[in-house]
Amino acid sequence: MDSYLDVIAGQLACEVAVFHGWDDELLLVECTLAVGARVPRARITVYHDKDHITIIVAQEKLFTAKLEAIWRGSAAADATDGE
Repeated sequence: MDSYLDVIAGQLACEVAVFHGWDDELLLVECTLAVGARVPRARITVYHDKDHITIIVAQEKLFTAKLEAIWRGSAAADATDGE
């Protein structure tokens, strides 16, 4: 895992968005917080009262809106790269 984080932190210029459910028993929230500590461009969002599944299920519209905002921001950044 450390070698992957080294690549993300050192070689990729893109923003990194990580969403995590506080009650996730499959992947502990500490793992996500460690990504945030290692990757300066990482935006960590932790949802309380959500787990590995419910972070998306029952809030699909909210999650979709967040993804669309990320994509719009990425497209805007791409458009200004050549200026």
